[in-house]
Amino acid sequence: MKAEQLGMVKLRLEEEAMEESHIGLKNVYKRLKLHYGDSVQFSIDSEWKVGTSITILIPYISMRDEHNS
Repeated sequence: MKAEQLGMVKLRLEEEAMEESHIGLKNVYKRLKLHYGDSVQFSIDSEWKVGTSITILIPYISMRDEHNS
């Protein structure tokens, strides 16, 4: 994906309004943010004619931590 396209994808993830198309990534992003808040990390990297990678870092929450909150 070209740099301009990557920039647009990243901007769309942060927009409040849901679009009628291309909602898959945004849906995942919004659900993770809703559940984990700012502790979840979501990044998209792309190199033109090579590929695109999406990295999601989710915090570990033990059962003990879950019961204490």
